Amino acid sequence: MSPTQEAADTSARRPRDLRDSHEPFELYRTDGYCPIILHQLLNQRRYQVIAKLGWDLWSTTWFALDIAPEDGHTFVAIRIFTAEKSQTLASNLEVQCLHKALYDATLAVPFLIETFSHQSRNGLHRCFVTDIYGPTLKSVVSEYSGRRGNGLRVDVIFMVAEQLLEAIAKIHEAGYGHGDIRCANIAFTLSTACRRNVHALLQVIGTPSFSDITGPNDEPLTPSLPTQAVLKSHFNWFEEEIENIRLINSFEAFTIEKRPISSSQLLTSLEYHAPELLFTGGCDEKIDLWCAGIVIYNTIFSDGPFKNINSQVMLIEQMIGFMEDLPEV
Repeated sequence: MSPTQEAADTSARRPRDLRDSHEPFELYRTDGYCPIILHQLLNQRRYQVIAKLGWDLWSTTWFALDIAPEDGHTFVAIRIFTAEKSQTLASNLEVQCLHKALYDATLAVPFLIETFSHQSRNGLHRCFVTDIYGPTLKSVVSEYSGRRGNGLRVDVIFMVAEQLLEAIAKIHEAGYGHGDIRCANIAFTLSTACRRNVHALLQVIGTPSFSDITGPNDEPLTPSLPTQAVLKSHFNWFEEEIENIRLINSFEAFTIEKRPISSSQLLTSLEYHAPELLFTGGCDEKIDLWCAGIVIYNTIFSDGPFKNINSQVMLIEQMIGFMEDLPEV
């Protein structure tokens, strides 16, 4: 029995709160998300999907088994962009060159194994394959401030802050800006055993959980939807296992020589926008340091300094309330 067949036999159909465990179904549409199911084969049958790692508004990310590994790895992370976002991304060669430059600057950026395109019923999707990584800082902070209740240990907070600032410094020294530093884009590393052994990996990510979403005759409810609702993996994670961080989703990084960068070019959410971005409509690589400050604040207080932001005016009001006077131009 293959590892993925074993995972299939033990996959559970357990209900969870879909708001926390599944991407919005309405974004499965023409030019939207790519419909993916467990054990699906991708890129000429090289990769077999085994679990969902997460999602954002522009992509879903999956754990997959590399059936033909070229450098000794067994599992990979595949980020599959919406068909709409895929049209605005740089060319595969540009992405590969940019990501290699970031990886050469700091090992805090996961290694980009390859890129490929995948055609689905919803359009043509760009797919980026990297080394696998563990839970995001956002999910770990939420876990330790919620169910576990005490927040992150002080030494873990210092480790995150030190490695984050060091990685940003090296990226800037290499002539680049990351442009999307936030808790959801910082992940912890996995052990070597998890990267190479399916049993060790499943102990950490849990058994994949899914529900069939077919109609009464086992037909798709709509052509745009997948036939399974695969829930996000919830890591069985302990601080003792935390070693290093990785800056994931670095595909929107920019060269410093192309500054200023406009707000329309940044993917980072509104609560991470720096004052200069709000008042001038542009910024440079220093936005990474502003965002790093918000990340570090989150690790200490288990929450961000600016909350429930739905407009620039609201963010400015909260900035004034938090810092009193804004910096002078």
